[in-house]
Amino acid sequence: HHVVLKKGAKNAWCSLAKWAALDAIALDFPDTAFEKAAAWEIGGITASTVFHDNRYGISEKIYHYDGMLQGSNLAGDVYNLVQARALNYSMVQVSNQEILPGEEGYVQHIEEYDDVYIYGDPETCLQLDEYYDREMEKIGVYQNLNKRYVFGYGEYSRNILDLFQQK
Repeated sequence: HHVVLKKGAKNAWCSLAKWAALDAIALDFPDTAFEKAAAWEIGGITASTVFHDNRYGISEKIYHYDGMLQGSNLAGDVYNLVQARALNYSMVQVSNQEILPGEEGYVQHIEEYDDVYIYGDPETCLQLDEYYDREMEKIGVYQNLNKRYVFGYGEYSRNILDLFQQK
């Protein structure tokens, strides 16, 4: 039986380490307009946002030392670029390219913004999940366990269910 493990990150775009974003862009898009725009937006002066509450007359300025600004034209693309690198590295650690879909040990993934869907053999899904989490934590992004779901069909043994409940 295979499962789909759905994951989401906590404040993903705003938590991403700027150095990781700039490194990934420089490696994948060297000497391009995209690299120049990203370096200006991400590597330039520290952005800030001001919040004002008219009810209480309170204003607060928040500086964004890391991460991508929500609403930025580049935020999603840059986040997904870095995320893909972490997932690809993690896949190399756990997957065997000779195993076909449906076979024991099979694993694959799909990214949708900051969400990741891992499909495959339950144990291998959990291995990929752990590698991916460690890689993302190195660059400031932590998973939101409230956005983590496991889907599957059929009956699963107690030891498989326990593996997912322990995480």
